[in-house]
Amino acid sequence: MSKIQIEIFEVRNPSLFYGREVNDSDDASSERILFHQLHQNINDQFNNPQSCGLSYQPSKNEVCIGRTAEKVWCRVRVEDMYRRQRGHEAKCFLLDYGTIEMIPFQWLRRASPSHHSVPYQVKSYGLYGIQALTLAVQGDLSCHMEPCVSWDESATEYFRKCLQMTALYFVEVQQEDANKIEVNLYLAIGNQEICVNDELIKKEYAVKREPGDIQRAAISPGNSTRSQPLTIEEELRNLQLKKSKVKSRNTPTSSDNETMSLLSQSVSQRAARRTDSETDSVRSGVFSDVRSVVSGRGRGLPPGHNLQIGRNKTETLRGPELFVHRSSDTSSLSSSGRVGSTQVMQISKGDSPTLSLVHDHQKPETDSEQNLHTSMGKRQGSLLSLSSGDGSVLSASLRSPMNGMLGRLMNSLVTPSPSVSQPSVSDSELLNSQPPSANYRPHHTDGSSAESVQRNIRTYTPSSLQRQQPSVDEYLSANIPPGSTQNPDSHKVPNMRSENSQVSGARSLSSVEMSSRKVTSPPSSLSSSHGKIRQGLQPAKKAQNIKDQMLDLVAGAREESSLQNRKTEMMSKMQGDRILANLSGGVKSKLTSIADMPNKLYDSVLVHSLRKVTPYLNFDNVPLVSELKEILKGFEFPSPMLIQAYGWPGILKLNHVVGISPVQTGKTFTYLCPLLSELLNPQSYQELAIGNGPLALILVSSWKKAQGVYDITRGLLREHRRPRPLIIYGGGCEHNQYIPLMNGCEILIATPPCLIRMINRRYTDLQRLCHLVVDDAEIVLKEYSEEVQKIMEWFAEARKENLHKSVPYQVVAMGTQWTPPVLSFTQAYMLDPTIVITSRFEAAIYGKVTQQVHMCPSSLRSTRLLELLDAILNKGMKVIIFTTTVNDVCFIMELLKSHSLCCNKIHHQMDSYEVEAVLHDWSSGLEKDSPKLLVCTDECIDDMKIDDANAVIHFDLPSESKTRFGNRLSCMRKYYAKYSESEEQEEGQLVKPMSYILMTEHSTGQARSVRDLLKRLKTPIPRELAAMLAGMKQQQEGDKEKELCSYLKAYGVCRFQSRCPHRHIILPDVDKPANSFLTSGEVKICVANVVNATCYYARVLEHRAQDGTLTDLSTTTLSITFELKNWFSVEKNCIRLGNVCAGDVCAIVEDDSFFRVQIQDIKWSNSPGSNIMQAQVFFVDEGRVKDVSIIKLYELPPHLKSYPFQTVEVYLCRLRPIDRDENWTSNADQYAHELLQDKVLFGRIVLSIGHTVWLDPLVERQHLKGSQTTINKMYIRSELLHNGYAVDNEQHVQNLYELCEGLLPVPNLENTQENSELSVETDLLPESEEFHKVCISACDDPGLIFVQRCVFVKQMDAMVDTINDRLQKGEFTPMKASCCKVGTICLGKYTQDDTWYRVKILECLEGGEYKVIFCDQGDTEVLALNRLNPIPQECFEIPMLAIECELAHVQPRGKKWDEKVGDAIWDMTHTVAGGNKHVMAKVVGKKDSVFTGVHRYVVELWDTYTANDINLAQELVWSGLVAPKEGSNLMEMFPKPPVIDFQLYRNPTQMIMDLCACLYWRKDQKRRTRPAREILDIVEKAVKSSPLDLVGYRGLAAIIKLIGRLSDDNAHKCLLRSLLVAAEASDRLAEEIVNQDGDHSVIQCLDQRSQPEIQCQAVDAIYKLISCNNRFVKAFSDASVLEVLCEILEVADERETLYGTGRALNIICKKSKSMCRYRKNHVRLPGQPDSLINVKTQSRSQLPVSTKKCASDIVYHFKVCHLIAASLERTTDLEACRALLEFLVTLVDKNGKQEPLHNEKLAKVVVSKMDSFFKDDVVSSQCTLI
Repeated sequence: MSKIQIEIFEVRNPSLFYGREVNDSDDASSERILFHQLHQNINDQFNNPQSCGLSYQPSKNEVCIGRTAEKVWCRVRVEDMYRRQRGHEAKCFLLDYGTIEMIPFQWLRRASPSHHSVPYQVKSYGLYGIQALTLAVQGDLSCHMEPCVSWDESATEYFRKCLQMTALYFVEVQQEDANKIEVNLYLAIGNQEICVNDELIKKEYAVKREPGDIQRAAISPGNSTRSQPLTIEEELRNLQLKKSKVKSRNTPTSSDNETMSLLSQSVSQRAARRTDSETDSVRSGVFSDVRSVVSGRGRGLPPGHNLQIGRNKTETLRGPELFVHRSSDTSSLSSSGRVGSTQVMQISKGDSPTLSLVHDHQKPETDSEQNLHTSMGKRQGSLLSLSSGDGSVLSASLRSPMNGMLGRLMNSLVTPSPSVSQPSVSDSELLNSQPPSANYRPHHTDGSSAESVQRNIRTYTPSSLQRQQPSVDEYLSANIPPGSTQNPDSHKVPNMRSENSQVSGARSLSSVEMSSRKVTSPPSSLSSSHGKIRQGLQPAKKAQNIKDQMLDLVAGAREESSLQNRKTEMMSKMQGDRILANLSGGVKSKLTSIADMPNKLYDSVLVHSLRKVTPYLNFDNVPLVSELKEILKGFEFPSPMLIQAYGWPGILKLNHVVGISPVQTGKTFTYLCPLLSELLNPQSYQELAIGNGPLALILVSSWKKAQGVYDITRGLLREHRRPRPLIIYGGGCEHNQYIPLMNGCEILIATPPCLIRMINRRYTDLQRLCHLVVDDAEIVLKEYSEEVQKIMEWFAEARKENLHKSVPYQVVAMGTQWTPPVLSFTQAYMLDPTIVITSRFEAAIYGKVTQQVHMCPSSLRSTRLLELLDAILNKGMKVIIFTTTVNDVCFIMELLKSHSLCCNKIHHQMDSYEVEAVLHDWSSGLEKDSPKLLVCTDECIDDMKIDDANAVIHFDLPSESKTRFGNRLSCMRKYYAKYSESEEQEEGQLVKPMSYILMTEHSTGQARSVRDLLKRLKTPIPRELAAMLAGMKQQQEGDKEKELCSYLKAYGVCRFQSRCPHRHIILPDVDKPANSFLTSGEVKICVANVVNATCYYARVLEHRAQDGTLTDLSTTTLSITFELKNWFSVEKNCIRLGNVCAGDVCAIVEDDSFFRVQIQDIKWSNSPGSNIMQAQVFFVDEGRVKDVSIIKLYELPPHLKSYPFQTVEVYLCRLRPIDRDENWTSNADQYAHELLQDKVLFGRIVLSIGHTVWLDPLVERQHLKGSQTTINKMYIRSELLHNGYAVDNEQHVQNLYELCEGLLPVPNLENTQENSELSVETDLLPESEEFHKVCISACDDPGLIFVQRCVFVKQMDAMVDTINDRLQKGEFTPMKASCCKVGTICLGKYTQDDTWYRVKILECLEGGEYKVIFCDQGDTEVLALNRLNPIPQECFEIPMLAIECELAHVQPRGKKWDEKVGDAIWDMTHTVAGGNKHVMAKVVGKKDSVFTGVHRYVVELWDTYTANDINLAQELVWSGLVAPKEGSNLMEMFPKPPVIDFQLYRNPTQMIMDLCACLYWRKDQKRRTRPAREILDIVEKAVKSSPLDLVGYRGLAAIIKLIGRLSDDNAHKCLLRSLLVAAEASDRLAEEIVNQDGDHSVIQCLDQRSQPEIQCQAVDAIYKLISCNNRFVKAFSDASVLEVLCEILEVADERETLYGTGRALNIICKKSKSMCRYRKNHVRLPGQPDSLINVKTQSRSQLPVSTKKCASDIVYHFKVCHLIAASLERTTDLEACRALLEFLVTLVDKNGKQEPLHNEKLAKVVVSKMDSFFKDDVVSSQCTLI
């Protein structure tokens, strides 16, 4: 059988030792790595102060998580459980370290399944084939060696000595089961191997047993599966089964046992220190202390042997009569390392003396018990004592040589016990309050029943309360009152003197102190080297010789009488309190139910609320829906976090809640779980109106936070279809959410700016909002205060509308800091909020604790402390002085006492009774008493539970400044200010908490934290502290090892500079440009790697200096690649890198190619199955970062290292993320990657630092072969800006220049002969928006349309006005011909209006003329040189506005576009007066631009002014000017008609449809007149015979479709006449005309300025339709119709048009009583419902009114009186003048008081017309009437 090497951690005895296999395989290494990760995760999880940390009652043999005495959490198995006066304890086996510890229940936590994912690190081993030997004493006092079930201490010591001889252990596995592995153990010493099994047999410590015998000895009736020796308890239990009756015997009290434990030390220590010779003497039967008193059986004593006990009385020791007693008090001391855990076997009968045999070395041990003895250092010898029936104890010294002074001292320590004692509570059965076993019932001689004892057990009544005089140790063990929390550090022995010894000098310990003294174990080491698990817990040192201890006790008793009296008085009072409590129903033990935990947790949580808050401390009690509970359990959270436990009650009750908790403490779950639970109950929202707005709104600070909240929400909802969560944020996300927003959602997660945009665009609203959550409240409320205020206004309006409805209304704010914005928000929008603050530091800020900083040298700190105390101490004042070390506590005590200041101290090395006394003194007395001072360390704060201190003084500051500093301030929480208090109440508060901070030159580590605290409290910073901080900043910023901050490089400023670990200043030695020629000029680069939207790594291909010198660098990279390949093609050159150091440049092989890399970091692989170190390397010639194995690294020769890095870091200037975010969105990064990866770009260098260059602008160029010119195809900055991924950051470069001023050279850009191509950008249609509001600036045909985005139109108009003013003043020099090149941007004078605009030269013609394109309009023209001028710099502030577009889905009907199609597009997109109509453009594709910009956009154009959205492409198709493309959604108006001459019709009206189709499809204008006349004839006949046939056969609808869409005047006139005939004939037909939008078709004709005949026909049709039927008045009285008619009146010159317009306006105003409500100019998105009803058109002007008014009042807004006067002056036609004057008369009749009517100019025009036409009676009469 092969041997396996093992590592031994702990030895209990030869049958039980712990270790693990030494295995260097990959699997073993991976397991060790996983164990360390698990161990770290466990400690991080349970050390989190924000976790509830609920203890629980474990069951026996359960695996859970426990905290050791060294405050390390690890996996443990509960071996047994005990009751203590301080609470419950569990004896736990550390599964990963092989040791036993007593752990209080409060430090046990339930283990989750993930905690068992890694195998336990320790295995149990035992030596195979041997059994222990012991010296058996017979009745005749003869001795012989016999096998036994428990190993002698000497055998174990010899086994340990053997193991110390070497460090190499090998085993042969002989037998293995679930509990232990039986092995042959070999020691490798030199070249020899020694079998330890044989050595123990040779030394007569063990005897060889056959496998069958060993098996039989190992199996017992009680446990048939055990493979280890039986314990005494098991042997006794087996004997009990053979007896029918059990006689109960009196048992000794715990006081007796503890007294015996003191006496047992002498024998135990002698036995522990025995040499081999002494061991031989023991084997021969020499027992000097025992033999003179009694003869008995040792280990292996045959059953039934007699013990002779005085007076010739003989008792036979039988199993049922033996009672093995383990005192609970003694076990408690044992758990702490106290000497003296003994086992007592008693034989009692009536009142006769009882012989108590305490024989520890004979006690068989279980695995766990053996571990406990060895780890705590409690190997004892044997002890014998006599006990009388009245409870008096006769010392063994009366029968043995131990007498004299030591004997008398021992007798003086013995305390009489009552005659009857009760058994101690020590095992797990009594812990669960189960009845005693049927096999054993103790007999009570005082007549009390077993039920009374059981009742005392249930109430946790200590047996010591039933004695008259408990022992001293029981006093000390009961020092801490039940229910209080014990610090595990209190079990340690302070390595310090007592308080009196610190003041007066060195003194010995008193007897009472020595009796309670505990032996501590040295701290464990949990460190590991390359995954090795090291032993964590060391065994305790052995006890001091009993004789020396007794001498110290006597000396200490004489010298410490005063302290003894004080302790005696205190313990007497405590005993009296316990007796009173017992009389009143028993003393309550420590809380074990987690339902009683709030009192403990409440000290860590500040809760201010008018309502009672009962926290939910486990997930089972939270009233969430069952699905959410199951999901939370699936996350394996051990318990709720503090913010969840205290925040859930208020949120679930729909109260307003403010939660403040540190980061990563579960704040998101705090509001999400109750919110989702409420939203999953739709009945709460049934009364809300139907809409698409959210029910819950979550405002977050950044897109990353929004994405995180959304992911958690989706994870909690799982398969639920509702509520529907939705996320919106800027930077490329929101445009994908338009449709989902319009469809509606229940939960909306948004950043405030993005939400404002979506609401303004009417994609959503807050009309249904019930829950509003502000996450990261301190950031959101500070950075987005205006947006949040606007949102809250909308929320308040929605609340008013829903006030009468029974719907929830809730506002929740969650953050990490209590700041003034949070306070203002709470006061403004929350009524009676519940405020929960789990951070003690933030609670102190909330409580308005005043901070004062006192700076002083460290040598004068004591003096400053005394001065401070003299200044602040008053009567009744309580002051705590905090320090971090015990030595400082002692020093401060000496200092204060030397100045006659009475004070107390508490530190974590003091005994619990001393701490209790100090706390009792602190809480006693009245406020008028003298001031109280307390000096303590940070570790004692939780145990002190002080909350009424008036002030705290920080003698020094803790390293964990924020957490521990907050713990200190919490001692004043009783006097914290409250949210509900007014300023007057705060000012009137008698006690204001104060915090005094003493800082020295050594406080640099905490200086920044103190400064930040003072800033938050708006407290002035002392000058000394400011100077210290300035020096620290200069020192830290001057660290050359730190990299320059990436935020500083990207944005010019770092928002997090106060806590940013990087450098923020320029160091010339470090930051000088790596390449001297890359400091100015222009570069040509190839993008190798895109890091984010504005940061790239690129290779420089070409550099052009400012003087025009061109440097080609494109071949360098190829040369390096070639040399690398040649070098490593030689096998001897492939040398792997030996010493791997960060910063080294080496080579790496990847895909059979070699690359140069620089090592950035070295780390271990985290992947399972890998134990190879990895290096993070940067590919210096590729610009990418990757983690690689170090075995792939090769040494690089010097000549290849000397080449400069071929990639440089490139930053694009003057951009930052949208919505004030600090990080680019993933959409922006992805867009930049797709846009730039591997592309060749051109840029101008504006700054160079190290290997980083800043370029502005950065463009992609394209060479046009036809014109032999190069254009800028794409501006990267413009692409990011216009697609909504970024915003302007104008101060970026300027901030960098200020940073470099005087340290690094900055290029002089003013003297650079810059190419204007790099300086002017062309506007884009952002891809982040689906629709764009544009106007048409130029149009030749559908294949080339120039549009302008409306957002820049006003800026452009202002710029044009400024340019023309400056040119008129002669400020610019004339343009030189040498500067006029193709592509040059300059100013050009437009011929039609003689106005200067920005132009771009397209072509240089002969004769000094140039073909130019107007960059903002799109028109082209040929201009002479004198009509060109240089462009000023300010003209570059806004981009070129003319965006090339192409109308989508259409094509010419022939080979080329119809000549009229351009005019048709212009008419549809402009008003009659020539003004622009705003249309909506939707991008459906891109092409390369020809004239301006980067792209030619393929767009759809929509006119949304009308109720029915008009697709311009569809209108052009229906007008017969274009044809739809194949595959488009556009349709022809009519299908191609049949041959009418051969078609049979039953009814003539059936022909109308086919005749209209003929009109639509015929190209010849002359052939269109005949079908139109036939239609008129059919209509005229039909209205007389069967008018409804026009409706039934849809003839009327076909006619309406063609109105406004025919270019033939005569045909169109016939169609309008047909419509009038139908309207005049029947009201039903008039109604059908309105229903089929016939009135709208007539209105569309008004805009056809290119066809004045059709326009005139429409005006006349309006007049006639209103005249024949009042049904048309409402449609034609709309404000937009009146506006168009007034525009026609303004521009019309034809007599017929003026005449018709005057008549139309006249009849509209005359018959109109009121019109539909109209509004300001607003453009809807296509398909978006209009919020106003009965509106078919909108006004194109900015109408200020929104109420119903008649038409006669509306026309005044369009300056109708001015238009009438101008038209009268312009025309001489009699009929036109008469129509206009009749219109004027109507206006006077309607409202003659209107101010525009009283116009002097109008009166003069009317009078002049009277003079001209006085001969005409009609005109004269009209003028006279006016």
